[in-house]
Amino acid sequence: MIAGHFPAQVTNPICPLFGSMDQGSYRSVGDVACVNLSTHSSSNLSELTVNELSSTMPKNRPDEQRVYMALRHEFLSSPPAAKTSNIVKRLQKCTRTPELTALLQAYSIDSVSNVVKVLLKEGVYSSTLQAKLRFPDLFEVSPAQSAEREASEAEAARNEIQTLNEFLEHDGDDDKEQFGRDGLGVVQVIQPCETMDSVASTSSLWPVYFPLKTQHKLLIEVQRILEEVCFRFASQRLEDVLKTKGWSCPEAVELNVWTGVLRSRQVLFTEAEISSIGKSYIEFLRSITKIRHTAVHRQPISAKLVEQLLQDAEVLTKLLKDEAATGRIAQLRRRTQFVLAEIERNKDSLGAKIVATQKDFANRRAELDRLEKSAVAEMLAEDSEYQKLAGERLEEDIILAGTDHSVPFEEQVETEDADSDSGASGLDDGTSQATLEQSKDMPADHDVELL
Repeated sequence: MIAGHFPAQVTNPICPLFGSMDQGSYRSVGDVACVNLSTHSSSNLSELTVNELSSTMPKNRPDEQRVYMALRHEFLSSPPAAKTSNIVKRLQKCTRTPELTALLQAYSIDSVSNVVKVLLKEGVYSSTLQAKLRFPDLFEVSPAQSAEREASEAEAARNEIQTLNEFLEHDGDDDKEQFGRDGLGVVQVIQPCETMDSVASTSSLWPVYFPLKTQHKLLIEVQRILEEVCFRFASQRLEDVLKTKGWSCPEAVELNVWTGVLRSRQVLFTEAEISSIGKSYIEFLRSITKIRHTAVHRQPISAKLVEQLLQDAEVLTKLLKDEAATGRIAQLRRRTQFVLAEIERNKDSLGAKIVATQKDFANRRAELDRLEKSAVAEMLAEDSEYQKLAGERLEEDIILAGTDHSVPFEEQVETEDADSDSGASGLDDGTSQATLEQSKDMPADHDVELL
């Protein structure tokens, strides 16, 4: 309990962890008394520091998993060697989520910051892989979740293929109209199409989508690199094409135009080089064309498809023997794969949390249903008991009414009431009659005396 006298409400500007606290809220910081205010008057109460408040809180160490879940987004980009003082300042300023509020009410800020420092040092906040190794239960995926994920990704893939194929047809499909027989042509400006609602408004955790801004920047960069690669290749092997078309720089030709050129010049590559692609040459070039169409039309696609497009882009740089570009594309692909894996593990964690939350609410609903049924049953039982009592009273009335069948029940009740009202007056009349009878037998002189 808290000793001493203090105002009903204390606004503590130096303790943003708790903000404005009334008398009863001080106990919420733990199961034991958090501070003794008997030695602090109301005038110097505001001088209490966060450390003074924290020093009186429970000394036990917070659970690492709980700290990680409450602050995983706050310290995602923090350096591993962050100072304790900086961590404390960050904790004081960060958004108060319900999880964090409960954590800081149960433990001192110093205890929480010490756990955060350990997790930062071991890279748990910066890597979901490290977090998964440390807290495997958080990332456990049920068979039902896996099936839901596969179904969502399959549906998204079908929608994406359909949409991108429509772009290909709209832009000339296999470039027959653009390039003619020799596969050459000029850049055509196509108005971007609207994104599909079925892809953009998916309500489940899966599939994974990068933010459209991020996806666009990534594919624009890949498109630019590939256009430079194709132009350098043409400068060495297709000088006649560059001269005929007047293409003097990489910016003069779009990527989908280069795929048409490469399709018509398949003879430039050996069978071994074509086989190393891993898919048909035409299908491979169509995939490269999708990079341009996705970037130009701002079409959201799943992160898995983005990863596939980057793999095909890397294959193209190898096919055209541009080692510098291969290294750049490979670096982008590896970084994209890393971020994708991070997002997937985070979704696994959220999926497990959703399942737990749904289970909790299901239990609550079941308990509410039980309480409702119990309350209704109790009221029905009360109604039955009342009906029983009312029936017993009616039976008593029936018995009373049966004592005189010639007099209606209502008249009998009125007669009984009248008799009860005249009981006292009847007694007075009887007394007067006895007095008169006695007076007749008395002598006359006695009558005079009475007069």
